[in-house]
Amino acid sequence: MTTENPNTTAPEASTSYEGYTLMEHTFNDRFAGKEVTIRHHFKRPNRPQISRAQKGAGKDAMKAFGNFVTEIVHPDEKEALAANIKTYPGLAATFGNAIMGAVGVGDLGN
Repeated sequence: MTTENPNTTAPEASTSYEGYTLMEHTFNDRFAGKEVTIRHHFKRPNRPQISRAQKGAGKDAMKAFGNFVTEIVHPDEKEALAANIKTYPGLAATFGNAIMGAVGVGDLGN
């Protein structure tokens, strides 16, 4: 069974915003004993946003990714994203890494 984080007002999967892509992450919160699904809409980051996130990740990855995803989330979802990150701090890196991968950042595995 999938449940929403009760501390948020994250959108339903059917919500859409022009220029934004829905990203969803489902995981098992073993501490609360439930499966959680978090959804947010993000716009494609531009080069300066990507550079800031990569540069900041070397110093404080959680802060850098938190700033990165907060900057590109749909304005109607900023508060919900902040609440989700406060409850589940790893979400910033999870969404941040997924967004970076979607714009071509990755490991070639060579």
